[in-house]
Formats: sequence, C-alpha cells, structure tokens
Amino acid sequence: MSDAATTPATCPFCDAPASGRFCSSCGKEVALHGTSAAVLRDTFGLKPPPARVLGRTAWMTIAQPAELTRRWIEGRRQGLATPIAMMSTVTAVTAILGFILLRISGAEAPVEQKVNFADLLTVAPFLQSSFPRASAYAAGNSDAMLAQFKATGSYLAAFWPALFILPGYLALAPWRRLNNHNALILACVESVFLLIVTGVWSCLKLVAPGMASAGLTSLLFWIVICAHGAMHVRQVANTGWGYAISRPFIAAVIFPIVGYFFVVLIMALTLMFANT
Repeated sequence: MSDAATTPATCPFCDAPASGRFCSSCGKEVALHGTSAAVLRDTFGLKPPPARVLGRTAWMTIAQPAELTRRWIEGRRQGLATPIAMMSTVTAVTAILGFILLRISGAEAPVEQKVNFADLLTVAPFLQSSFPRASAYAAGNSDAMLAQFKATGSYLAAFWPALFILPGYLALAPWRRLNNHNALILACVESVFLLIVTGVWSCLKLVAPGMASAGLTSLLFWIVICAHGAMHVRQVANTGWGYAISRPFIAAVIFPIVGYFFVVLIMALTLMFANT
C-alpha cells in the first residue's frame, strides 16, 4: 500500500465537500491521517514545522528581524514558524548540542550547587508571614521542599517564554510608538534572537570556557544583542536612534524583575501545596 498522502473527496470529520488541505467548514486538516508520519505526529501530539521553515525563520530572525516582524504584523506568515515553535526548537537544539559537546570534549557536566530552600525564602520574606506553617516546615525539611520547588517549576515550564517576551514588550508598548499587538510581535522575534545568542554562548562555554569567560567576549555579546535590538526597533517603529538604543537597555533592567516575580510565584505555590 502506498504511504503517500491522499486528500479525500469529503471531510472525514464533518462530511463536507473537500477541496484543499483544510476543510472550509470545520477547519480541520482533511488528510490528517494520510501518511504514517502524520499518524505518529497526531498520536504523540508532535507537529513541528518542517526543518526548512525553521531554518528560514531562524535566518530572518538573525539577519532580517524587521522584515520578519513586518510579515507577522501584516499576516504574511507563509513559510514561517511561530515564535513559540522557534523558542522551543532553539532550546532543544542548544540542549542537544550541549550534550554532544560535553561528550566530545570529555569535560564534566557542571555540578549543581546545593541550595537551601529556607535561604531561598529570604529573597521573599513576605512569603514566610503568608505561609508560616509551611515556612517552619521548610526550615527542617529543605531537601523535600527543594524537590517540590523544582517539580512546581517544571509544571510552569510552559510559561518560560514570557520571561523573555515580557521585558521586551514592556520596554515598547507603554511608550505608544508601537501598538500593543506590534510591540508583542517585535518582542517575540527579538526573544528568539536572544535565545539563539544564549545558545551560542552556552556552547562556547563548553568548547572554550576561557574565551567565554573573558570580559572582551562578554562585551562583544552584549554589543551584538543591543545593536540587533536597536536596529530592529528603529526599522519597525521608525524612530530615532535615541529611542531605539534605549529599548534593549530598558528590557535588560526589566528582565531580572520579571524573573524575580516568576521565582516568587513558584515559591508561593510550593508553600501553598506543601505536604506539611
């Protein structure tokens, strides 16, 4: 039997006449189970964009961010991956490359530093008064609370892109040079670039740790990030250099604030559901 995809004459979901890839009546993919690969993707819920789409979107993110942002704003998204798909892909590729580089170089994986959960609570003392019983329990059961803290963080992993997108959005939207929608798209595209640069930095630390830790290398990475963001903002928002250059710096200031509240949220949920 041929494994080639075939498009049925009618939609298998609503029985409406089929004339293309997607049903004009219910919107579902008509030939969803046309190939074995499609069946497996549907079974496991994995439907990544094609490699060429990811590659093209990554290249535009690096070299043509303003054009990529305009295409998203104007709805011309054919042949492009979504920002969330790109962020997930870049993260996965970085993890895989890191694992391979560790194996090739023979270097030891970084040792996880032991953290005391009670010490973590000192960064948010108001949580101790809000959850006194759980806080007291944490003082004598640090390992158990730390394990629960990590588990809670893994449950919220789906929200991690917001840690990158939100600072950029807040650096743009309140100033009204861009409307909320356009500011969000620009922030998403720039967040993908930031993850790509972070991935390169992480791999460099494994291959050449001395070079990665050098002050000149750090300065170069910061210059690349800020210059890319400034040119991106200037071309999309059509503003002067003063406004454009200030946006990456404002986003950099907001980033640790957003990260702090995210960690506090995880700690609060950990204390709320602690088995005391």
